[in-house]
Amino acid sequence: MFRILGPLSIGDGEAALAGAKQHKLLACLLLSPNRAVQIDSILDAMWDDEAPNTAIRQVRNTVSGLRRVLLNANITGPIIHTEGSGYRMEITDDDLDALVFNRLVAEADAQQKEDPAAAVDTLRKALGLWRGTALAGLGSRSLAVSAEAWDRKRLSTIERRIELELGLGRHGAVASELSELVAEHPLNERFRAQLMIALYRLGQPAEALEVYRQTRTLLIDYLGIEPNQQLADLEQRILRRDPALDPAPPPEEPAPAPREARRAAPTPAELPTDIPDFTGRADQLGGLDALMDGIASAVRIAVISGMAGMGKTALAVHWSHRVAESFPDGQLYVNLRGYGPGAPVAPIEALASLLRALGVSGEAVPVDERDASRLLRSELSGKQVLLLLDNARAVDQVRPLLPGSSGCLVLVTSRDRLSGLVARESARRVSLDALTADEAVALISGIVGQERASAELVSVYELAELCGHLPLAMRVAAARISDSSHWTIAEHVSLLRRENRLAALSIEGDEQAAVRVAFDYSYDALPDDAQRMFGLLGLAPGPDFTPEAVGALAGQTREDAAAVLDRLASAHLVDQHALRRYTMHDLLRDYARERCESGTEAEERDVATAALHDFYLRHADGASRTLVPHTIRLPSITEPFTFPDADAARAWLDAEHANLVAAVADASTRPSAHEFAWRMADALRGYFHLGRDAINWITAARAALVAAERAGDEQGQAAAYISLGQHAFFCANDYDAAQRHWELALELSTRSGWVHGQPAILSNLGNVQMMLGDTDKTATYYREALALEETASGWPGFDMVRLNLAITHLDLGDLRRCVELAEEALVKFERAGNRAGVAICLLSLGEAFRLQGKFQRARRHLSQALSVGEKVGDVRSRTIALFRLARMDLDLGAVGEAAERVRAALELAREHADLTEADALNVFGDVLFRQGDHQAAVAEHRAALRMAREGQIRDVECAALIGLAAARTALHDDASAAADCERAITLSRASGYRLLEAQAMTVLAGIRLSAGDTKAAVDLAGAAVDIQRTCQYRLGESAALTVLGRAMLHSDDVTARQHLHVAREHLIELGIDETAHLDALLGER
Repeated sequence: MFRILGPLSIGDGEAALAGAKQHKLLACLLLSPNRAVQIDSILDAMWDDEAPNTAIRQVRNTVSGLRRVLLNANITGPIIHTEGSGYRMEITDDDLDALVFNRLVAEADAQQKEDPAAAVDTLRKALGLWRGTALAGLGSRSLAVSAEAWDRKRLSTIERRIELELGLGRHGAVASELSELVAEHPLNERFRAQLMIALYRLGQPAEALEVYRQTRTLLIDYLGIEPNQQLADLEQRILRRDPALDPAPPPEEPAPAPREARRAAPTPAELPTDIPDFTGRADQLGGLDALMDGIASAVRIAVISGMAGMGKTALAVHWSHRVAESFPDGQLYVNLRGYGPGAPVAPIEALASLLRALGVSGEAVPVDERDASRLLRSELSGKQVLLLLDNARAVDQVRPLLPGSSGCLVLVTSRDRLSGLVARESARRVSLDALTADEAVALISGIVGQERASAELVSVYELAELCGHLPLAMRVAAARISDSSHWTIAEHVSLLRRENRLAALSIEGDEQAAVRVAFDYSYDALPDDAQRMFGLLGLAPGPDFTPEAVGALAGQTREDAAAVLDRLASAHLVDQHALRRYTMHDLLRDYARERCESGTEAEERDVATAALHDFYLRHADGASRTLVPHTIRLPSITEPFTFPDADAARAWLDAEHANLVAAVADASTRPSAHEFAWRMADALRGYFHLGRDAINWITAARAALVAAERAGDEQGQAAAYISLGQHAFFCANDYDAAQRHWELALELSTRSGWVHGQPAILSNLGNVQMMLGDTDKTATYYREALALEETASGWPGFDMVRLNLAITHLDLGDLRRCVELAEEALVKFERAGNRAGVAICLLSLGEAFRLQGKFQRARRHLSQALSVGEKVGDVRSRTIALFRLARMDLDLGAVGEAAERVRAALELAREHADLTEADALNVFGDVLFRQGDHQAAVAEHRAALRMAREGQIRDVECAALIGLAAARTALHDDASAAADCERAITLSRASGYRLLEAQAMTVLAGIRLSAGDTKAAVDLAGAAVDIQRTCQYRLGESAALTVLGRAMLHSDDVTARQHLHVAREHLIELGIDETAHLDALLGER
């Protein structure tokens, strides 16, 4: 299905649209299904009123690309037809949510008179199709007008549905929803009238009149008007208690029809495995079932509370499976670890997990809790999703995770009563006590076998009594009995009573006594090796563990550890929740830790923890070195594990990163494990960078910093600050914060003698200055990094720093130094076989030689770069080579060849959605200018300008402004052209782009000369000559000399002619025969 009632999407999201153009085109066609959409409407949708000269061709390309996307998504048939100059989207009524919405609203029209309750259900189905604001996020003014019309239609449908519900006497069901609607749409007087009626019928006339008073104040303050007559009349009717306002008796309603089956779709299905022998809890299941009765007007929330071991999670999981089909958009599960080892899951961590389950990429998950919470509500808007939030510790842990959609249901389990949720969110409380005697017997009988239990029914009742009728305790005890078929149940009960009598008496009054008795009973039945391993598992942080990790913890082989884990699983002391991955109930983990602390020497515990840390660190370090080999990191203190390839390394980190982050957080609180904390965080940095896993990244980095500061280790602190800086740079785009972190890292690494860390940090600081547009500082940092090449010879990043410095010198206009550095880097990249680096070196050399007027060498290097880019599949290098060759063709007067090359560059950039398109657009604008199509040149430079500003590409922005100014000058729009030049001069001067500054000054000098301001023209052109002569840009110097000579012709003829002669000689020496304009000027005198 195509969806426009919310963010634009196709089917189940399997069809990935490429870029904004395809999104806008598809939206435009879907807004007029089965009708031809004229090309003018498409242009407005895609570019508003700023369509480029190539817009028609771009539309054709976009249509072709969209057809491929639909074909790849198995959406068959002639979906998009060409009709005249426009296009038509052929689609059935069932394949577009907006058409389904209209059909359902029409059905409700037909039902309304005879069966208003059915009409309400139909309207709810229609409104359930909405997932947020229509066509949210497309950024098109034209499409926004149509989208707003659909949003108004949705509001009117809500108004109508509530009107029907009020007529059916459902004022209690809609009052809460109306309060939310009034808050969201404060100027909607119909919602306010409906809320007044609902409150009045609920016996709250004072509150209803207060709504009118607030409405009147709001309308007068904001709009200067009184409420409409209907609202004013309603106030009077409430004041006189008009009987007509009283609710009609609710009609007898037929039982609700079964919920329509939704389309099969890959939706989140995260519920843990159901308990096949679930027993009892009939009253609680009935209370939860009541949440499903009728139609809820707000988010439904239930809190299942009770002491540890009562079976809260078992009840929640069992009931969730029973109703899962009623939530066709997914079932989400998060263990909030409120009472497990380590700190409870922070709301932002839980939000990240939920958002990723809903399809949001790790990079797109906000790092701010409030932003992430808002995004979760948006993702769930209009959906029917069940959220199971297990093991919550406090209300504040839960509240940010609550959806805003009335179709969702939230189930929370906690040992705490979470009264705040009951008070503020109207959550239904479901309290769990011990099972009844009959329920307890049924539970035990299901595990040990009905026949065996029936034969010893009295002993089964005694066993239940000994276990305090607690489900977890009974399951553990019954599991032992089930494994010992040669013993009678009575013998087990006798043993349990005898062996644990003192333990039970010593904790009389403790609610958990029965649990500990049952755990003791199962623990005592374990062989020694299983007892030891069980206790050590209490030391393992993180949500789960593997046989390999447990083997390291216990000092055993993987095979031996796996065998013991299977024994523990048989005794219900651990659970195997996935292939070769195990977990423990938090109560059992607490018990295991108690056993470990009481039965194991502190030294042995420390050795086991250190062994687990060593296992984790060796594997994480090895995986990181395989996956991101060039990332700077602290020296290894253990031999890294060897992974066969990057895929295997990535798979291991994907599976283990939650355990690793938990281990870092746990280690940061243990003085003996502080070093592990910062080294593990340092090993994970490259992995987090690849996946942009912002939440885990910041959690690990902050814990590492705490550990390193507590230990006073400056290298550990430096590594943590490197990580924090990279997080700020790549995840938050906070360049100022990145600079602060990296400056601290540099200071600490210098002071501590971490030589290999210093060039990497200096390189990072150079990169951040490049983004901030300070080219001089960029070059300074790169030079400082290169100065450490001898002392930090093992760092693999020096060649790239050298190349980055060459590019920086190119930006600064220091062409000679650019060539020296790029040639040096080229040799090193060729020796290393780094073809991508070779291509970038060739591109830099080619551009430097072009600017120096060494066109043959420039063409050779750029052509080689193009060839290398083609061999290694480097689209960006190919694109840059093509448009730089085109620019050189323009320099030499080969306009036709330039046009051909730049069109090829544009096609490549657009095909791969690469930002080099902005560069290519500037060159194309220059081509059009030389061809005399000045209006088209303006359009291309404006397009380049928009793209450069969106991508924060300062040098391309300056070039676009210069090209725009030249084209506008040709169109006699000198005022706009001058403003463009002045902006370009300001930008380029601030960033250190000297050649761009000189080019802008040259164009502005020509504008001033045309306006008769000879002095300004001479000053500007003279300064441009000086810059370009210093930079050795002879073609630019010739252009500036030409303007300078023209400006001085009437004041200093001799000097003017000298300037014009030099300009002409430069062109001849460069092999450019376009000297007619200079010949004419010189001939006139």
